[in-house]
Amino acid sequence: MPAAPFPAWLLRCLATLALAGLCACNAYPRDPEQTLARVQGGVLHAGVVHDPPFVVLAPGQAPSGPEVRLVEAFAARHDARVDWQVGTHDRLMQRLEDFGLDLVVGGTAPDSPWKKRVALSEPFRDLDESGTPVMRVLALPPGENAWQLDVEAYLRSDAARAHLASDAR
Repeated sequence: MPAAPFPAWLLRCLATLALAGLCACNAYPRDPEQTLARVQGGVLHAGVVHDPPFVVLAPGQAPSGPEVRLVEAFAARHDARVDWQVGTHDRLMQRLEDFGLDLVVGGTAPDSPWKKRVALSEPFRDLDESGTPVMRVLALPPGENAWQLDVEAYLRSDAARAHLASDAR
């Protein structure tokens, strides 16, 4: 005995639900706190932790190191300036979790216990003092998906890889 066809009304309901679901997706990925939009043409608030050779903090001097320059180059792509906030790792991560910072550079490992409370970028490769490749991450505010995708796209870019490679020489 052949299977009974779907009633036409049921097919229309399913099509309407599918269309409504697709329409609801037009603003994804989202940044509930508008991080990407706020940084564009404005200020990138970055927490910075002394973590040589990647991030170097010296009294009376601006932060330096390859990952500091990486963040500065990323900000420049957004016509933004970087406001560096120096502090302890845990204090900066708390501010990041509370959306007081846009990212934290230095001191965060890919397996950080903070990954349950903040977002971590995809790991990227940098070189330590001896030239050995190490995997590094940037810490990002939780749930800021458009911001995270933009940061990660930059980290995967040829410009970012070339930037890190030029610092290794």
